Amino acid sequence: MKKKIKLLTHNDLDGVGCYIVAKILLAHQHHYNVDVTYCTHSNIQEMMSETILKGDDYEHIYMTDIVVYDDYIQQFFTPEVVEKTTIIDHHKSALDLNKYDFAHICIQRDDKLMSGTYLFYQYLKKTYEFKLQLDIFNKLERFVEAVRSYDTWDWSKYNNLLAKDINDLLYIKGIKNFAEDMIEILLDTSDNLLLRETDCVLLTSERHRISNYIKAKEKDIFELQLYEYHLGVIFAEQYVSELGNQIALNYPEYDAIAIIGSRAVSLRTVKEDIDVSILAKRFNGGGHQKAAGFPLTADVVSDYINIIFRKKRLRNELL
Repeated sequence: MKKKIKLLTHNDLDGVGCYIVAKILLAHQHHYNVDVTYCTHSNIQEMMSETILKGDDYEHIYMTDIVVYDDYIQQFFTPEVVEKTTIIDHHKSALDLNKYDFAHICIQRDDKLMSGTYLFYQYLKKTYEFKLQLDIFNKLERFVEAVRSYDTWDWSKYNNLLAKDINDLLYIKGIKNFAEDMIEILLDTSDNLLLRETDCVLLTSERHRISNYIKAKEKDIFELQLYEYHLGVIFAEQYVSELGNQIALNYPEYDAIAIIGSRAVSLRTVKEDIDVSILAKRFNGGGHQKAAGFPLTADVVSDYINIIFRKKRLRNELL
């Protein structure tokens, strides 16, 4: 019977990257059964509680690129849970969890910003023995670095288009198909490519859709002063990162761009002196300096979103 590992991870590229790394290093190499649950910041505690109830089913529980709050840990992490749980994350808002031996939170090493996938990969390499074929190892290293580059926005600074292409493919294919395809690519020793020819065709078509989507949304920006932040606000459900980054570049008068979806508010900035994770934390969210977010609660809607709707209605009446 296969040994079973539980992985609770974020539902973005960095979180999915953690699952792909686990499948290569734990399932392929050590024949573990990796049971994954993709989580959001709003349901991670619920998912962890479900996992704790099934604790005897798992040899170990990994939580990557997403964390539970300290008060939850103090309430629900029994000695048995602590013994079999490892938390690996790279967000500033989680740094206080480093007081626990089972938590490994790191934002930056030397001059390199960290990501969940990168930290998890390094952790597994130190914890388990591996004998990967050199070509598989090299492809995996390139994939891990591409995920790190995208998640920290180094890709934009250094024009790492491979990192952006991999992220775009995730949203084109969906998590399940993307993960299955990438694992197959990484284990394929016939070439050293991370993208197939069919992937490149999909990406070309997707770039046109993204460009048109951004142009349409750009016409409907609203201003909002939130604490000390002068925000440009957009309602959108798709292409959040691309939209936020491009609008921030096109409208430097805003400190940051807030993209409001049906369940969360995403924050993006391109400015070095603005840290949107500080704003996100005020609303029980988190993230990085240039990319963060928080849940769209009833209080947020009542206090802020309704203001924007009133502005939108007034503008429409004037047109």
